[in-house]
Amino acid sequence: MIINCINDIPWSKEPEKAFNEYLKLSMNLLENSGIDYQDFDFNPKEITFKYLHGFITDNERKESSQFWIDFIKNDEENTGLRNRDDKKVIKARLALGLLAIDSNLKDYGESLDWFLIFLEKYGVNGDEAWGQVENFFSAKNIN
Repeated sequence: MIINCINDIPWSKEPEKAFNEYLKLSMNLLENSGIDYQDFDFNPKEITFKYLHGFITDNERKESSQFWIDFIKNDEENTGLRNRDDKKVIKARLALGLLAIDSNLKDYGESLDWFLIFLEKYGVNGDEAWGQVENFFSAKNIN
């Protein structure tokens, strides 16, 4: 499947399914990029996994985002800079892409677009990441 732009993404029509697609796709992108959070108490990949498998609620998932919001805020206060290209800060913004996202959006395209931008800022090849997006939705259409 070729997806020419973010607006062409065939999200499921059911909001809960579309939300789960966004989370699973974002998790795949992090996993395939080798980005891990093993050294952090609020590991967004583990939290998202628990949410997707029904071990925690959506509110618990979102509440855990406060750690990452504080992480970014502290960095901004300590450096006097906002939106730094520091890998730790970008990693925190990617964590928020999993944990702070609302579960009832009408479209996850803009959120995915930001997620992909931060992946590129982290050093992930944008074309490869976009190829993963296409593969994800191609596999979805086969199933």
